[in-house]
Order: sequence, then structure tokens, then C-alpha cells
Amino acid sequence: MTFYTVRRLRNTVGVTAVSGAAAYYILAAREARVLREMHHADAAPAAAVCWGTRFYKGLIGPVLFPLTASDPEVAHRMAITSGAVYGKLAFFLHRYWNCFDVYRKRVMDRLAAILLDGDTRRPAYAALQGVDPLKQTLFGVEFPRPVGVAAGFDKNGELLHLFTSAVLGNGFAEVGSVSKEPWPGNPRPRLFRLPRDGAVINRMGLNNRGAESLRGKLQSMTALLNGRRHTPPIGVNITKTPSPSIEDDAAVADMLATFDEVAPYAAYINVNISCPNTAEGKTFEDPEALDKLLRALLTWRRDNFPDKAVLVKLSPPPAGADEKYFEGVSAMVRKAVEIGVDGFVMVNTVSDRAEDLGLDRTMGDIHHREKGGISGKPVRQRAINLVRHVYRATEGKVPIIGCGGVFTAEDAYRLIRSGASLIQARLASLGVLALGGTFRNICSGEKLANCVDRVSELLASPLLKESFEYVNETQITCRTFGGVPMVACELLNQLSMRTLTAGYSYVSECLDDGEGSEKECPNFDELRNELATPALRLFEGYGSTPMGVYMNSLRQGFEGYIGALNPDPYRVISDTERMTRDTADHVRHMVWSTNHFLWMHSADMARNLSQDLPFYHFRRDLGMRWDTAIALLEEMAVHRGPNLAVVEIGVFSGHFSDFVLGALPNVTLIGIDPYYGDDGTFPPELAHLDPVMVYEQTKERYSKYSERAKLWATTSKEASRVIPDESVDLIFIDGCHEYDCVREDIDLWLPKLRPGGIMSGHDFSDKWPGVVRRVNEIRAGQDLFLGMDFMWWWMKEANPSTAEVA
Repeated sequence: MTFYTVRRLRNTVGVTAVSGAAAYYILAAREARVLREMHHADAAPAAAVCWGTRFYKGLIGPVLFPLTASDPEVAHRMAITSGAVYGKLAFFLHRYWNCFDVYRKRVMDRLAAILLDGDTRRPAYAALQGVDPLKQTLFGVEFPRPVGVAAGFDKNGELLHLFTSAVLGNGFAEVGSVSKEPWPGNPRPRLFRLPRDGAVINRMGLNNRGAESLRGKLQSMTALLNGRRHTPPIGVNITKTPSPSIEDDAAVADMLATFDEVAPYAAYINVNISCPNTAEGKTFEDPEALDKLLRALLTWRRDNFPDKAVLVKLSPPPAGADEKYFEGVSAMVRKAVEIGVDGFVMVNTVSDRAEDLGLDRTMGDIHHREKGGISGKPVRQRAINLVRHVYRATEGKVPIIGCGGVFTAEDAYRLIRSGASLIQARLASLGVLALGGTFRNICSGEKLANCVDRVSELLASPLLKESFEYVNETQITCRTFGGVPMVACELLNQLSMRTLTAGYSYVSECLDDGEGSEKECPNFDELRNELATPALRLFEGYGSTPMGVYMNSLRQGFEGYIGALNPDPYRVISDTERMTRDTADHVRHMVWSTNHFLWMHSADMARNLSQDLPFYHFRRDLGMRWDTAIALLEEMAVHRGPNLAVVEIGVFSGHFSDFVLGALPNVTLIGIDPYYGDDGTFPPELAHLDPVMVYEQTKERYSKYSERAKLWATTSKEASRVIPDESVDLIFIDGCHEYDCVREDIDLWLPKLRPGGIMSGHDFSDKWPGVVRRVNEIRAGQDLFLGMDFMWWWMKEANPSTAEVA
């Protein structure tokens, strides 16, 4: 048996096995859909994902990888071949059975039906039809989902059917790199696995079949789609033909020719200026060369394809990159944006073998013996660092596609939080595209049929509290992180607007006469049940998944809202006032204010946590915590004069300080925050942020008030030693929320307050029992005031006469 016969047999076995797995996966996924439609919600995802994943891990992986150990590119080729077969089968036989349709039916249609109790005639139902809350439009291109396929795996457009059918759950895909002329690349072997590192080394050398070949495939796919909606867009990564003879002006002309070939059929163009794995080893990252290239490309774009987005792909920072390096990168990206670049993709592969990559040295010297770029997990932190710096340099105004070491939903989340608008996963590191390998890992086999729902869930859950932006007294908008609209906004807008409209109209009609008794409002319970029953059903059945945590938070907020509509649950007790139900204006204001989720939640929690307190006042008229502090200081200024002293403990980003200082020109403020915990890092809930970056941004915010504001990067204990007793008018505590921390902060700073001064803080809620416990202990029978946004405060040595000040 000859060598070629053995290789042909090996390839045939591999392609057959992977194609069989692909066919099995289609059947399993279809079975999952049927089960889901039969309401076996928990069993359905497991049927497809668990069996599909086990089939790969138990049979295909152990067989395929040893067969291709000497040259992993064979596995890559097998995956491309079987993926092409799988993609065409999925595209033609299931062209309307794709990830978007499954997601829409599983989530949005179900949401509408439950929320509106199955009544499809109501306007809100129509508004929800076909809405994907993670869909976004960037540089004129609609992306159904934020996670896509990175360039480098499918260089020649062989998997366009697979990508556009979205059966992998990808929101977009990028093919290439492609050059004007076909190029064979470097000699084989040129691809090496690092399984213990979750990485590969590649020195492929930009092998591709040329721009003309790719243009033909893109043109055929465009005609086949024929305007079909909701298909993942396909971007094209272009590069210079890596021939040493093509230099300077010829190199620019070569790139222009490639751009001209593929631009008519690409959703966007990604200019690869950074690939280091070529024979000549030259890139366009030299500032002069880049400026020349971009000006030529963008001029050509303006004259021929004015609506085509042009992005630039950047290299990762080198080991030990300092501020000077990042300043250079920042200057380069700002210049590119000024010229007209629409966005950036980062990062490419890493060429060095520095210690910060964390490579497993027990594998021998393969890292040093084999040249080429490393991709996969070792690149992750460098990618995050570069995304963060570019986001800051562009002030978040330019979309960023994050790429590098994305293996889990948490990896995707960290890139999003660093400033990325979209995420790319490198499939080449696994070589099993036909089985959705990387997307399987992102999703961790959890609650899935055939797409990346867990990414969507995770992006929704951790950002819940940050998904709203308070604009002014009457306007609240949805905030986005890296351009991704939060699910919380879509869901809560629909939920609260329907409830608000019904509740407000009913309360207005019922209480117009100012009486507001139950006799005038006989249907209050009916209204409450009508609003609560369908909505609360929505929050059931998600368990402890990220979506479950998220839904539970919404449930608590909604229950608070329903409780606010019904006067009976109120048990607000104080020695000076008692909540009444006979003022229409009060109820209307209460209904409006609780439309804000955080306010709904805080009102509910304050009510629950304070039911048994003998002296309790709840202020709904003061707004967010900084609004409350400003109002309290203004009222205090009437008695003490405008020159008041404030200390904030736990400054973080400095927004509270900024609002207070901006509103009160005579106030002096000292902000205290160490910006690092005892272990040298942020606390766990802020671990995704860069302490240095936050500190620098806060210093800049404080610099606007340099004559009357100081930022001390030190601990609360150290700062308390230099502040004289009875010298501060208001102390705001928002640092560590554990009981011992809160106890220490209050004990240290209470002596610093002047008599009649205000001790205040944040997060009086069931989420932070340490705050609630210590606040209730230390106030020693004095009147406790609770406000919106979980704020608490009381007066030092307060009495009924001074309580009127608050």
C-alpha cells in the first residue's frame, strides 16, 4: 500500500466520520426543536448538545487528532470539506430553520405570548415580533448576534453556506485573508497544536486562492440569498499578496485591486495590516506606510463604494508593553479614524514566546523550535488590554471587534466589557467547525440546541444593573456596552410601559376626586392580578442559569411595582408622618418613579427591610443617590451656609462626586478609595475592570474641581487619621459592603461629623445584608431615612425638630 493510498484512505475516513457527525448533529438538533415545541424545555437542549458533544469528544476527537498529529492542517482540511457539505445540506434543506428563527420562537414570541397572555391582537405583541434584543447595526451593517467567526479558518469562502445558514449560531463571519494573486503560503508542516495551552502555532503564510476566486463564491452566494433577511453578514479580510517583489506603491496598488474585487459582495472589509507569518515578514503597521495605504483605500472607497465599511486589524501588544507603546497605538488609531476608518479588529497572532503567555514548557521546545504566530488562550489577556486602550483612545465612538482566546462566554463577556462591540472566535484552534467546536465551548453545552444562547444570556445578566442610564427627571434610556443593547432594556421597556400605561390610566381615573379609598377603586385587586399574573409567569423555569438570575431580579422589581400599585402593602411608619392613599398626585408620582427598575427594586426592598423599624421615613421625591445628597446639602445650607464639607468613601469612577461638585459650587469634597483590595486587585465583582484605568479617569474627573476637590488613593482607615473630628457636614459611604467593613467605616467616620451632620451611604438592600444590619445597629433609635436608589441616611444627634431638615 503506497503512501498516497494511505493518505487518501485516511482523508476519506476522516471526512466520512466528520460528515456523519454533522448529519447526526442536524438530526439531534431537529429532535431538540421538536421536544422544545412539545414543552420539554429542559430535555431538548441536552438531547442535541450533550450527544453531539459526546460524539465528538468520545469518537471523532480521539480518532481524528492522532491521525493528523504529524500535520494538523489535514484535520483543518477535513473540517473545511465536511463543513461545506454540512453547510449546503443545512442551507438548502433547512433554510428557514436557522438559529435566528429558533431563537425568535424560543424567546421573543414566548415572551410576547406570556407577557400579553396570548393575545396577539394587542399592539405590544406586534412590536415584539421578530425582535432580537442582541441585534445591532454597526457601520451600516446589521448583526443578528454579537459572536461571529474570525478570519483565518475559511480563507477561500468554502463555508459560505454554513455561515449564512447560521446553524452554528454565529452572528456574522469573516473569510480570508485573501490577496490579489493566489499564494501557496509557506512549506508544510506549518500548523502545530498546543493542546495543553489551548492554542496553535501557525505559519501558514497567507495561503489563499486569490481575490478573483473568492469574488465568484461571494457573488454566487449573494444571488442565492436574494435579499433574504436576518442572515449573518460576511466580512472579507484582505491583505497584500505576500511576494517580496511587491513593495511600496506596488503594494498599495495590490491591496486596492483586492479591495475592488471583493468589496461589492462583502458586508465590510477588514484590512489585515499586521500578519507576521509571511516570507518577507513586512507589514503595513509602520505609521507612514499605514497612512499611505489607508488614504489610498479610503479615497477609492469614497469614489467607488461609499457605503462600504473599512476596518483595520491590529497586532497584539508585545510582552511588557508600557504606556509609551499604548500612546503610540492610540495616536495611530486616532489618525486612522480621522482619515475615515470605520472600526478595528483586534488582535492577530502573537509572535513572541514571553512568560506572560503562560505557555506549558513541559511540552519540550516546540514553542521555540517552531516559528509562527500563536493564537488561542495565551493571547486572551493581551487582546483585552489592547481593546481597552483602543476603546479609550477612540472614546468609545468607533466599533471594535474583539478576537483572541475566546473559548467561554466569560471570555466574550470580558472583551465586551473592555469595549468590544462584537466578538470573533478563532475556529482554527480546534479544527472542528463542522461540529461547531468553538461555539460548543463558548456555550459550555448549557441550555442549547445549536446556537450560542448562553452568550446572550450572560451578556444580559451581569450588566443588568448597568443597563439603564438616568438622563434627567423625565427621561431614562437604555445604555449599551460596546454597542450591545441589553436584554434588560427590551424586556423591561415592554413590561413597564404596558404596566405603566394601564396602571397610570386606572389610578388617574380612580383618584381624580382626591378620595382614593377602596370604595372608589373597587377593581384594584383585579387590575393588580391582570398585570401580575402573566408577567410573573415569565420569570419561572430558568433555574440557576445566568438567565435565571437575571429573571429573578426582574421578578423582584416587578413585584415591587405591583405592590406600589396596590396601597394595602404599605407599612411605612414614622413619628412625624404616615403614608396616605388619598392623594392622586402622590400615587401618580409613585407610579412614574417606579417605572425605573432600580427605583422599583429599592422601593420594594426599603419597604420590606424597614417594616419593623419604629422610626422610618421613606423619601420618594429626591431621586438618585447624588440627587438626594445634593438636596440634603442644599437644605443644610439654609441653616449652616453654603460652605459645606463632604467626604465620599468608595469613590470608584467618581460620578457621585462629579454630580455633587457640579451642582454645589461652594462645597469642598474629599474622595477616598484605595482602588486595590488587600490582594492588590479590585474586589471580585469589579475584577473585569482595570484599576489603573478607573483611577486615571476619576483623577481627570476630579481635576475639573481641583481647587475644592481631592482624590486620596488610600484606605478609609488611613484617611480618617488626618481628618479632624467634627469637621465634616456629610459623609457618604459606598465602599466595601461586608458587615465588618461597613462597621469599621461608620465607627471611624461618625466622630468626624459635626452635630447635625448627615451620615449616609448606598446599597441598603437585601443584596447587601451587612449594610442593612450595621445601619440598623448604629443609628441607635434615631430617625432613619431611606430613599430611591437604595440610599440611606440619618442625622448625628438628630431629634424631631432637626429631622425636618432631612
